Parts: sequence; C-alpha cells; structure tokens
Amino acid sequence: TKLSGGEAQRVLLTIAFSNSAKYLLLDEPFASQDVQFIEQIKLIMKGQLKLGKTILVASHIAVEADQIIELI
Repeated sequence: TKLSGGEAQRVLLTIAFSNSAKYLLLDEPFASQDVQFIEQIKLIMKGQLKLGKTILVASHIAVEADQIIELI
C-alpha cells in the first residue's frame, strides 16, 4: 500500500515476465515509468519474444503502440 503507481507497475511487470506462461497480456506497460525503465521493459519484451512467448499489449497511446511494434 506504500508503493507509488509506477513502483506497483514495476512489481506487476516483474511478476508477469518471471512466470512461465506462454502468453502475456500487458495493459499499458509503460504507464508511470521513466524513459530508462521503458527501455528496460522493451529489452525484456524482446527477450520474451525470442523465447517464443506471445505478448498482447493494450494501449491507447499511439507512440507507445509504435514503440512496441518496433520490437517485432
């Protein structure tokens, strides 16, 4: 209850990326994050894709969606 929104988002992303699920559903994974952490998230997502995981991302921000499309 003492985490900020961005900190809570990081915890949830860590949990999502560390499990063995084949499919990941991420709702606005870049929300409340700084530029450096967004770059880390993108690198982790690339690694997950290379492992054969499927990632579905929901976002209403066009720039964010474009950044994710660049990962493919």
